[in-house]
Amino acid sequence: MAIAAMQVEVCEKRTWRKRNMSHQQEGSGRRCQRQQIVLPAILICVLSLSMLGVTTALKYYDANPSPSRASSLAPPNAIPSPSISTPSPNVCSTNTQPSSHKETHDRLTLVTKNRFRMALALLAGWADVACFRQFECFGNMMTGNLIKMATAIAEGMWADALFFGTLILYYFAGGCCFRVLDLALPSCSEKTIAVPIFLLCAATDLFSFRFPGARWQMCLVALAFGAVNGVSSGKVSAVTCMMTGHLQKLGNDLADFALKGSKLSKNFNPLLNLGIFLSFSAGLASAAYAVRCGWGTRGAFVPTFSLLGACYCALLLLFNVPFTVRRPK
Repeated sequence: MAIAAMQVEVCEKRTWRKRNMSHQQEGSGRRCQRQQIVLPAILICVLSLSMLGVTTALKYYDANPSPSRASSLAPPNAIPSPSISTPSPNVCSTNTQPSSHKETHDRLTLVTKNRFRMALALLAGWADVACFRQFECFGNMMTGNLIKMATAIAEGMWADALFFGTLILYYFAGGCCFRVLDLALPSCSEKTIAVPIFLLCAATDLFSFRFPGARWQMCLVALAFGAVNGVSSGKVSAVTCMMTGHLQKLGNDLADFALKGSKLSKNFNPLLNLGIFLSFSAGLASAAYAVRCGWGTRGAFVPTFSLLGACYCALLLLFNVPFTVRRPK
């Protein structure tokens, strides 16, 4: 009887331990799901605030240039904004009652050129981490893909060499497609290409979900990023996916400031290069931290490229779009 009682007690302890372990696993799974949602949202908010601070500093820098820089800067070509027609005062009118409601109209631009550059650099950092983690290649930097292709050819890995060479060709095709579209529709080319970029990124996630382990769908991402980088270089005159040039310009600006002092050229703008570099670094760091916290690594499929495509699409559609804000005078 004593042995039977001991066996029953051991079985009850094992059952209790199994239940406790199952509850702990469910709790940890729920915590991981919360982390996958909450942590990226917090990171996006923090990075948005930091980008807003950098663009505010750039706006202040442009509005208050140094005397030497102000004298060297040519007056910008002002684009006349559509004026709001107001009734002209009629002296002979007998209606002398003043209007009770007076309003002023402010035209604001949510995504300016500087904000557009910072946001593109931030998304480029995210994209590089996502591409390298999932496909072990680069979507923006063709120099890295070219090095991988040359290494694969030297080692006799012809399938890898063909893959990286195809990525370079698709990136080249994306840049050519945007250039043709920009020549045909110069005023709205970036908005026309926004939805196709989102569709290409969404198709990449669809193929990844349908064919896990495949990597040729990365060609669609390279095609989309070729068009995106064509927008950044053609519309805002800044390459936001590679940091070598920005570091070079930043070093030149610091050397000019140290040696020339007040005799600075009109191209002196270190905050722009520093802002792009910090935004790109913030994108890399936040994406790496999100992966470390379980983003897309807990067994659940996360549409990373669809989210990136949606961000690119919204950014391109809102670029240089003025909003009229009415407020009482």
